[in-house]
Amino acid sequence: MVTAEPSELQGILPSCSPALAAALVAALGEMTDPPKTRTAKVRSDKGNYEYDYADLPGVLQHVRPVLAKHGLALMHDVKQDGGRITVSTWLLHASGDNTPPVVLATAGGPRVQDLGGTITYLRRYGITAVCGIAADADDDANTADGQAAVVAPKRAPAKPPEELIERARAAIDAELLHHQVAPTDALRQLLANSPLAECTVEKLEELVAKFSAPSERLRTWVADKTKNTPRIQSSTPAATEKVTPAAAPASQAKVDGPTLNPEQAEFRTMLREVVDRLGYAIPDDEALDQLERAILGAPVDKAKPAVITGLLGKIKAGPQTAITRRKVNPDGTPVLGPDKKPVSEEVTVEVFLRARIAGCSLIRSNP
Repeated sequence: MVTAEPSELQGILPSCSPALAAALVAALGEMTDPPKTRTAKVRSDKGNYEYDYADLPGVLQHVRPVLAKHGLALMHDVKQDGGRITVSTWLLHASGDNTPPVVLATAGGPRVQDLGGTITYLRRYGITAVCGIAADADDDANTADGQAAVVAPKRAPAKPPEELIERARAAIDAELLHHQVAPTDALRQLLANSPLAECTVEKLEELVAKFSAPSERLRTWVADKTKNTPRIQSSTPAATEKVTPAAAPASQAKVDGPTLNPEQAEFRTMLREVVDRLGYAIPDDEALDQLERAILGAPVDKAKPAVITGLLGKIKAGPQTAITRRKVNPDGTPVLGPDKKPVSEEVTVEVFLRARIAGCSLIRSNP
């Protein structure tokens, strides 16, 4: 049990020098609550529970730079009278002036093995009192009351799967393209309220569901958020030309400019169909060229035959067919493993194509 000394509290609001007053107003106005990086698991007769808190080193690391910036330093005085522990905490100013102390004491004597924890507890609460912050640290109080507290570092949330991040990115990009806005990391972060890589699994799943089937309210919100963002300049989409190898000459087919062989023509036709099925339209030849480069690494007439054959087979097999691709960073550079070689991952054909489409200057044809 912790008590405050009545005699000390009677003079808690004396006058102080202008220099100390100015320093206190500036420092305490700048002070924030410390991050709660520890978790306590408490077992008691009334039930078990957990809570997060900032420990003494965390509190000190948080407040000292702010206090020092304004010429203030923390001071403590620890006394033991029989079994009773008393800790006084005050702020000393560079001028030599100081605040009145905050005095906290135990009502009874702690066990010898709990002495350090009791002093730590009183110091931490004294600091939070003079600095006007909250640390929610209660593990030593539980120990002093005879309850068992198991303290552990707070675990960071599990990193979400890359495929889920990609799905959320594709869903947000699709909505941006509906508004004829080119997707960027800054816009994705704006709409998700944080970088996608830092979102929890629950948050990413919520984003996928929300942006995959956008409501009118969401559309209005996105339109407002992007109202000052330049729109993609595109001409009216031309009618999609359905060309199949059977309709072309035996050796070659001509589709959208370059002379293509049957497999190239089939790939371009199927690509147009997939784009249309996913709700987009290719506005011009420049966008078509951009999309083919994103998927094949080059325009279809210059891409490697083996790459075209492989992707064509995957697309024909269905949208949930697994496909291997190289992982990339948000800036487009490849992710490298410990051996400095590019890292690959497996995703579905649909996720792969949506990601490639999202990075191109297409427009949403089916809102």
